[in-house]
Amino acid sequence: MNQSTNVTPGHRPPLLAIIALAYFGILIAGCRPTLSFEKQYSLTPAEIITLPIDPIGVEQTIEVVATSADDARFAIHVYLAKDEEAAEREISTGAENDFSLAKSTDTSNATLSATIPANEEAVVRISAEGNAVTVNVAINN
Repeated sequence: MNQSTNVTPGHRPPLLAIIALAYFGILIAGCRPTLSFEKQYSLTPAEIITLPIDPIGVEQTIEVVATSADDARFAIHVYLAKDEEAAEREISTGAENDFSLAKSTDTSNATLSATIPANEEAVVRISAEGNAVTVNVAINN
């Protein structure tokens, strides 16, 4: 007996639709915002700048590279925005702190790596130590 299957034009088998949806899901899951920031800052003695790092839906690791253009010294800290008050208090007293995700003090060149949890805003804090300083900063994920 000869049986034929009627397939209407434009109809696709369900398996093909499932594969296409799975592929699209993998593409979406693999896409995350790219962070690429570079800027030069001139700070007067005791001046502080803070650079916010926007939260994203997945954990991210950022790399912060900061270099003094004039060999002057600076300090750099990375911490979560929710811990800012406690981090500032500990930085100003010089105490060891558990709030910094990464830090380098009294330096003219720093490369920091910090892991930021999903949906958390972070802060990169740079301050002149002693003299005025020009700092080149690059932040990437």
